[in-house]
Amino acid sequence: MQKNEIPQSIGKYQIESVLGKGAMGVVYRAFDSAIERTVALKVLHAHLLEGDEGKDFEQRFIQEAKAAARCLHPNIVTVFDFGVQRSTPFIVMEYVDGAELKEQMQNDKTFSFVAALDIISQILEALAYAHENGVVHRDIKPANIMLMDNGRVKVSDFGVARLDNSDLTSTGMMVGTPNYMSPEGLHGFVVDNRSDLYSVGVLLFELLTQQRPYKGIDLEEAMEPLAQSDMFDVACKAQIKPIIQKALQPKPELRFQHASEFLNKLINVMSQSGTEQGTVIYQPTKVVRIAKSPEVSADESLHPDVLSTLENSLIRFVGPTAKMLVRKYSKQNMSLQDLSASLAKQIPNDEERTEFLRSLNISGLYEISMAREAESRSGVSLVKSLNKTGKSQQALTLSPEKLQTVTGELAFFIGPLASRLVKKAFKKASNIDDFYSNLASYIPDSDEQQTFLKKVKS
Repeated sequence: MQKNEIPQSIGKYQIESVLGKGAMGVVYRAFDSAIERTVALKVLHAHLLEGDEGKDFEQRFIQEAKAAARCLHPNIVTVFDFGVQRSTPFIVMEYVDGAELKEQMQNDKTFSFVAALDIISQILEALAYAHENGVVHRDIKPANIMLMDNGRVKVSDFGVARLDNSDLTSTGMMVGTPNYMSPEGLHGFVVDNRSDLYSVGVLLFELLTQQRPYKGIDLEEAMEPLAQSDMFDVACKAQIKPIIQKALQPKPELRFQHASEFLNKLINVMSQSGTEQGTVIYQPTKVVRIAKSPEVSADESLHPDVLSTLENSLIRFVGPTAKMLVRKYSKQNMSLQDLSASLAKQIPNDEERTEFLRSLNISGLYEISMAREAESRSGVSLVKSLNKTGKSQQALTLSPEKLQTVTGELAFFIGPLASRLVKKAFKKASNIDDFYSNLASYIPDSDEQQTFLKKVKS
């Protein structure tokens, strides 16, 4: 095969086209005919495997696969498979039909204030999960952020990620992209999750000002482009400035210590910044109409049971981000009807969006809401859970954290397909025992089925 010729196949995957090339390798669009799925297939450049550093490059490539495979999350590009063909390793990943954030920024596309914060919030959701699983990305930058048409953000390229049990990097080695690297990373010191949060701070500043903060000067002076920006008002600047300043502190101990801490600050700002949605780049176009239902007064806070029901209904369609979405949109003090419609817009698939709204209408949620409101006024307990006929029923509930745990346990036995199967089983299950039993049935070995059930039920 000539140097620029595209291979017909790699392993069991049929190669269709080149998606991109970089210093480490080439990414192809490929097709897995066995399960009829389009994938992205990344191959390490053959010349990197030659010479004294070949083994090191190969180990880093394998580490990328391991790092991403640990992170089964809606905001992280999923790794499906890893293989070697003719001594050349390759990684098979989720095919993301979207655009790089870098490409959008280079084309001078601008983002609204809330949209910029929404993008960063989704990145932080991904990092919070990665960090909890012992993975530090170490190369957060626009080229590694994908924007999908439905508004979802995906973090990709764990090529220089550090695992908590890895000894591939050590003090004195600079890894990452200098423009977005933390001070400790630039000096070759050991980095941790707080280095990723510094990079996120740089990216947030750039989205809001269209330039990166100056380095080597006082932080207050470096923030000057934010004060001069005419892209958003004074109130927004006052809200976001201290958050960016904390993220960009030169000393790690002065920054946000966890991605969730950073994320919560942004969610609070977004909840106070009106109802503006989307960006000039992507915007869900379908308007979902919800059937007429009893109104819940917008000047009354929705009962926690109602919000919990919404979260458990939404989690089947968007995964663990349901908790953040319900929290975010409920703070805008909307009626239950408006809140349901806003949450539905976060579901990318039209059929699933309709199914979500239909499930709310038949679940008795509106009756629950009115009953809970009456309870709070009278002090008398009126309902446990209602269906539309008013009969008591036991609803299947599972927290986002537990859902992630179950997915991880199943993935240990059957691999990356676990995420899809958990979502499918959760939609169909009528109770928690059915849910666990259905998942166990996907594990071929009966002893391993029992091991799985013991772990998830504990």
